[in-house]
Amino acid sequence: MSGQPEGASAPQQSARDLLLECVLYGIFFKAVAVDLATLRPLSLKLSYLPVLEELSVWAERQHHQLKRQLLRQGVEILTARKQGKFYTVQIRIKGYRQEAVYSIELLHAECQERLRGWLVRHREQLAKGGD
Repeated sequence: MSGQPEGASAPQQSARDLLLECVLYGIFFKAVAVDLATLRPLSLKLSYLPVLEELSVWAERQHHQLKRQLLRQGVEILTARKQGKFYTVQIRIKGYRQEAVYSIELLHAECQERLRGWLVRHREQLAKGGD
């Protein structure tokens, strides 16, 4: 978050990390929704829609859980929008407005990592369940 002093305390760092994760999962579930809308009208040999729908629901739940954690720490997300090559998030923390600015490129790469993590966990669950 811009405006944070050097050497911010652990609770502030935690809020910063939570904010980034919240932003990531918000972008993630919206991206999956766009992909779903793109695939729905296509005639494919197999339907991948249930997998993408499950992924979208999971990412949306993560986003809302993180948003609730932020609120408990006194951080309210006011706006979040893409501006050129950056994604800006306006927040209110302890009564003060602040802005966090993230690189779209970085967010995209981090969303890919969240997707890989979900796939690995899903694969492990399937292996344990046998199906």
